[in-house]
Amino acid sequence: MCGPRWQLSPSVDLTTDMALANVVAKRLIGGDIMCVQGMSGFHLLVSALDSQAVQTLRKRKQRPRKPFALMMKNIEMVRMYCYINNEEIDALSSSKAPLVLLKQRLTKGDSASCEVAHEIVNEAAPDNPYLAVMLPSTPMQHLLFHSLDIPLVATSANRSGEPIEYEPASAKENLALVADGFLWHNLRIENPQDD
Repeated sequence: MCGPRWQLSPSVDLTTDMALANVVAKRLIGGDIMCVQGMSGFHLLVSALDSQAVQTLRKRKQRPRKPFALMMKNIEMVRMYCYINNEEIDALSSSKAPLVLLKQRLTKGDSASCEVAHEIVNEAAPDNPYLAVMLPSTPMQHLLFHSLDIPLVATSANRSGEPIEYEPASAKENLALVADGFLWHNLRIENPQDD
């Protein structure tokens, strides 16, 4: 078998990456906070449309007001929730996979975004007209969005003031009271980095 091997905790008896991604996506839709390993560390993920879930993340992570970063499926989804120009599209789509600060679209009464069924909750970026947005940059993140049509809060997996978690055993121990579940791979991260 090529590529990383993934594990989910609490464990489920699934053998394919897509099946694991589907389980994690369902849990995110259901309001769970999931801790998912990427290329340089873990992210805490939660639905950006679920006020209670984002409030729970803030309380557990002890981050009362600072805006969270958001991960969106693609540029089409970004356009639904934010104003974006060509220069910002180029930056967001670049191989550097940066966070790009974008002006939030107000969906109520905004004819350009009438397809949006729900707004990103204020708790994601309290009273802030801008959102820090990124696109999926790892294969697992792309697999998650095969089963998701909602934006996610995607914040570094750590408790306030502590370094990002990047080793599975440490993440599960230190974030046991923050995350509802963990998804990790068997590849060693040599250079952990925050987003």
